[in-house]
Amino acid sequence: MSETVGNADPPARKTVFPQTALTNTGKEKLTFLGGMEETMDWKKYFEKIRGTGFLSTANAKGEVNTAVYARPRVLEDGTFVFGMADRLTHANLGQNPRAIYAFHEGDYRGHRIYLEKIREEEEGPILERIRDNAKIVSSSGAADKVKYAVYFRVVNALPLVGT
Repeated sequence: MSETVGNADPPARKTVFPQTALTNTGKEKLTFLGGMEETMDWKKYFEKIRGTGFLSTANAKGEVNTAVYARPRVLEDGTFVFGMADRLTHANLGQNPRAIYAFHEGDYRGHRIYLEKIREEEEGPILERIRDNAKIVSSSGAADKVKYAVYFRVVNALPLVGT
């Protein structure tokens, strides 16, 4: 699976994105311009690294929304899962399955992770674990607002700054 995600640069300027290849272990091999390679195990990364995440979505008209989001739950196969309330981010994903999760570690370090929604659930053990965690780390009542576990495949990933 190798897919390139474009951006809104003017035609005179060409942006080169790394080619991303997912393995069956949920690790990504990123190959950047110039041949630099990096293998990313998102599950281990998000278990270890702290920071602030932002999930950006757009509706069918291209109107963009960005919201602060916790780190994703990463399954063994590399699938990202986010708990979501019945709000604008979730509504946008019903019209346009693509999203970007930007994660800032601090000091300009982090990642822009291009995602595509593959399914969602309104019940089940993963959603319950997400709600239980929200009770511990979020403001009072936040866990009760989580209505969906939304699953994404990683399409591409870039450093937070650069490229």
